[in-house]
Amino acid sequence: MHGRSTRGAAKPVPGADHVPSPGERTTSPGATGPTQATMAHGRLGGAVVLIASTEAVVARTRPDGRDEITRVPRRGASGGDAPFFVRILREVGDRAPVLIMGPASDRTAFEREFVNVSHRPDRLLEDAGVHDAHPEALLERLRGLRSHPG
Repeated sequence: MHGRSTRGAAKPVPGADHVPSPGERTTSPGATGPTQATMAHGRLGGAVVLIASTEAVVARTRPDGRDEITRVPRRGASGGDAPFFVRILREVGDRAPVLIMGPASDRTAFEREFVNVSHRPDRLLEDAGVHDAHPEALLERLRGLRSHPG
């Protein structure tokens, strides 16, 4: 007999775990904790990320509407910390647009991780020059993003 089977799909066995098929993606590479896909979604406003030699500084809008600065050290407090760019992603969360500033190699590496996890390259903006790394200047750039359509 050729063609499609007339029998329905087998019912799942109660208590059996899902076994991924070959090639099925089960996690995002490099992600060791909550990712953008597992974080609460919603319009949280934008973020400005300044990647420097010893840390990243993230200016972001909190869910309550206030702006804040967070810092992500390149080296975590313990050996079990997630990679640097993944920890920055956690601070950025589900925000858009995201302005990235810093050295070209770091911007590119962060952009790759961001797109790999979020699949949203349209949320990224890039600024090759670091005009002012002072926290108040980053907050001012964040306020400027509010008029961006991203």
